[in-house]
Amino acid sequence: MSEFLTVIWLSALGLSVLAMGALAALVAARLQRAHLEKLHLALRARMSQELVRYAMGGGDRPKLARFRPSERRMLVEAGLDAALLMQGPAQERLVAYFRDIGLDKRLRRQARRGHLRARLAAVEALRLFADPETIAVLRRVLRSREMRIWVTALRTLTDLGAAPDILDLLRLIERPGAGKSHVVYEVIAERARANLSEALSALFSPQTG
Repeated sequence: MSEFLTVIWLSALGLSVLAMGALAALVAARLQRAHLEKLHLALRARMSQELVRYAMGGGDRPKLARFRPSERRMLVEAGLDAALLMQGPAQERLVAYFRDIGLDKRLRRQARRGHLRARLAAVEALRLFADPETIAVLRRVLRSREMRIWVTALRTLTDLGAAPDILDLLRLIERPGAGKSHVVYEVIAERARANLSEALSALFSPQTG
């Protein structure tokens, strides 16, 4: 009997040791993750500061070669966030840098294919590159069956001053789910205010009858 109790006690002790070890490993993993996230945020903040100084004309051009691939992606993300908040010469300087490293081409490719989240980010970021090639890509993306994609493309085209005409916008409303999107109606209202004669022509057009 005593041997049986000893076995049970040892088993319980072993399970306790395993449980404590698992708990210690979990705590260590969380601490490590928190440490890495802190380092990630600190590095991103330094990159943002470097990019802003460069955009304002007070810093050197960022050199991608000194960063690892993951850090390069972080630099680009930080730069896009900063550029979307800038205006005038500072934004132009940063956008010119992005063009030099081929970011505009990469975003145009990414807007057409890939994971939904990446495509949405690319379509939104393309508002920084107001050129015919970007507008052509966004208009192709506008034909996407994925509502979140084409609605974002519509918003970006509008920001670039290249929204579809009123008749094409009215056709977009006929798409599945489009009636629930306030963006489409906002774009139509903006287009109508800016192009009253076009709106009146669309109102009396046989295609809208």
